[in-house]
Amino acid sequence: MDPNGQLYYSGYNINDIAKSVSYEEVVHLLWHNRLPNKKELSTLRARLTSEMQLAEQVNRAIEGMVLAPQDNHPMDILRSAVSFLGLCDPDVKDNSESANMRKAIRIIAKMPTIVANLHRISTRKPIID
Repeated sequence: MDPNGQLYYSGYNINDIAKSVSYEEVVHLLWHNRLPNKKELSTLRARLTSEMQLAEQVNRAIEGMVLAPQDNHPMDILRSAVSFLGLCDPDVKDNSESANMRKAIRIIAKMPTIVANLHRISTRKPIID
């Protein structure tokens, strides 16, 4: 944030970024303090795509929270689902830099899937892989 109230990510004005770069480019910018080149962007997109699918136990947990007798707010379900991801992560006990990057990739990749599955379950539609 600058004194004039403008928000910047790694020197880039957020308004400029919002108009001209993709979500994946912003992820790279936040992690590496620079925008990716074409190869880096392609690699990041491939990694995110390969990690989008949720484990069946995560989908069951979301379903249990959505269909519970009490009225659970979607943000509470999202937060809980992300916490549940940590329990299922193969690198849960590894806090090395490389493992933390793998965990970050997995969480970022799975967020849209969690939201989509939460919506589909709440509207009584089947989950789409």
